[in-house]
Amino acid sequence: MLYILLLNLAVLGIALAISIKLLILTKSKIIWSIVIAVLVFMIYMRSIATVDVINNSPDVIYIESLVIGLSVSFFVLLMLLLFTPLFLRIKKTEKQFIIEKSMSDIYLNTANIIFVALDKQGNITMANNKCCEVLGYQEKELLGKSWFELFIDENEKENLRKIHLENLKNDTSPYLYYENEIITCNGEKRLIAWNNAILRDTENKITGILSSGEDITEKRKAAQ
Repeated sequence: MLYILLLNLAVLGIALAISIKLLILTKSKIIWSIVIAVLVFMIYMRSIATVDVINNSPDVIYIESLVIGLSVSFFVLLMLLLFTPLFLRIKKTEKQFIIEKSMSDIYLNTANIIFVALDKQGNITMANNKCCEVLGYQEKELLGKSWFELFIDENEKENLRKIHLENLKNDTSPYLYYENEIITCNGEKRLIAWNNAILRDTENKITGILSSGEDITEKRKAAQ
């Protein structure tokens, strides 16, 4: 039965090598260490039991159950090795995304510039602190609302809707820079100089417009 013993040692050796690789990949995280230790222990015990049964009581059904258990444990350990790097990359990407989003939120809300994002229908999907300050609303009151219905003069609505649709077509729209008045919550009109950029999703499909604006009301009055 020497070949069985050698096979047993080979299985244990491979299991230990995989375990060490997993511990290196996961930097010996406690939960991973426990899972790996349990799997290796199960492989060890089933290997020993298999050799013992073959040597002393070659019960075919019992041997089959031990071999199946050994195979399952080894398969799980192998799958952990294959999928752990992918899982770690996903977690790293999520963490990087959260950091980048936090940084962009900080910039948007500390810049003294109006930022507002509209979807294809002209509904508000994002408004920074400066935008809320100028309009006189909180962001939660703005999200999902029509920009053109709430903040654009009746005489300008149709024209600005057309400009919005034109900006959605491509990056060479002549209206990517545009000036127009908006109406705040108290009915005051403010002249805003807008720079518009197209927003795209992960498949590069256009989803809306991000506009950065400067309130030039006082500047224009002073120039007159």
